[in-house]
Amino acid sequence: MSAPDDTARLSRLSTHWSDLGLAHDGPPADRREALARLVDRYRPAAVAYLRAMTRDPQAADELFQRFALKLAAGGFRDASPERGRFRHYLRSALRRLALDHHREADRAGPAPLSFDPPDPAPGPGDDRAFRAFWRAELIDRGWAALERVEREFGQPLATLLRLRLETPGSSDRLAEAFAPRWGRPVGGPWVRERLRRARAVFADAVVAGVAETLHPPTADGVAEELAELGLLDRCRAAWERWAAGRRTVTP
Repeated sequence: MSAPDDTARLSRLSTHWSDLGLAHDGPPADRREALARLVDRYRPAAVAYLRAMTRDPQAADELFQRFALKLAAGGFRDASPERGRFRHYLRSALRRLALDHHREADRAGPAPLSFDPPDPAPGPGDDRAFRAFWRAELIDRGWAALERVEREFGQPLATLLRLRLETPGSSDRLAEAFAPRWGRPVGGPWVRERLRRARAVFADAVVAGVAETLHPPTADGVAEELAELGLLDRCRAAWERWAAGRRTVTP
């Protein structure tokens, strides 16, 4: 069965820089939708990063709300797509919030005596930390694409790929482990073909997610971002498909 997978829809979405512009200057309805996209897509990665920076889950949640409110109020209107990377912009904005949090804590005076170690101030490693959170968000997007295919088209791509991670050995061994879940016998060739499709759908979703954050999304720019995130080797075939304009994988 041929069907448009999640990456085809993702490729038609505007870049996040365009969403940022809409959130500031678009018509009211477009502003609300753009703001919702920006907040929903990166809340998990942003909050995780802020928690790592502040060592305070409650403060991290409050700082992200402050970021969202400032965004809604047009506080980032002057932001520009430096090097075309939305990731750099978002990390810088969140890092400033974390630094402000530490400064406010310092101005509040010494905390009560405690045996807990002090919260570390943001340092040079915070860029590496944010890359890790950003990479995790893209990987989550790949799993979400597989789960959508499984839900909408009845192809057990997510279930099979997760089982592959848990079941070392041959395709025949994986087929034996998977057959009870599928409800009928399957063989090694059947498993290998669906694993191929699963990996393609997963990688296409990751590449499309990276392309969304670049302005403009060039082939070289997408490849560079994937390489920085340690994903290029795993997604090279998907990147080649994206660069050639072939952005739909048949489930």
